[in-house]
Amino acid sequence: MAKVNFKELRKTAKPTYQTITVAEFGGDVTIKALNVVELTNVFQAKTDGDRMVLAVLFGVMDAKKEREFKDKEFDVIAEMDAQAIMQIGTAIIELSNGETPKNG
Repeated sequence: MAKVNFKELRKTAKPTYQTITVAEFGGDVTIKALNVVELTNVFQAKTDGDRMVLAVLFGVMDAKKEREFKDKEFDVIAEMDAQAIMQIGTAIIELSNGETPKNG
């Protein structure tokens, strides 16, 4: 069995980004595939709603491809349009699983 070349793997370990259209927000949103730490936090949430909010918290990016939301803004996201949050959260989780987001 061949030995894993972690040096080469490090070079390819870059985030995946995609832009989706969110009608409820009136435009496009840039999302990022979550890393293993972020995904673990999402899937350890107690409810489906909390999972969607955490996916948005970790996965929505600004124009500089930096996180749009800070950790303390969980409650702010939870009060946003539920349909939009579910659409964005689902797209982020799909992208994180290597799929093409269906609601993008």
